[in-house]
Amino acid sequence: MKEIIKAFLDEQNTYEETDEIVIEELIYNIKLAQVCKEEIEETGTTIESVTAAGSSTKVNPSFTVYNAALKNITLLCTKLGITPQDRAKLKIKKEDDSPGSAKQMEVKFG
Repeated sequence: MKEIIKAFLDEQNTYEETDEIVIEELIYNIKLAQVCKEEIEETGTTIESVTAAGSSTKVNPSFTVYNAALKNITLLCTKLGITPQDRAKLKIKKEDDSPGSAKQMEVKFG
């Protein structure tokens, strides 16, 4: 996964060696979210807690961790510029010189 992210950033000409820690944290949070998701699928978003005082329903701790991991993933992706909105912000507009483009029309017709 690390190599895929680095290759993507290289492709975008945005990769810096200082991104390593952010990439590692992103991968960690993705794996954490996956583990929590599996737990949630098995046990649900709420669990029943039984104590001497009785039973109650509470939020599954895995659900809380999952939500925190998703927020971290979004933040880390934004830092790396790999969300769709950030990729659009990072793109340098290239002059379109495909057939029929304004540039080509100007070349052909002055």
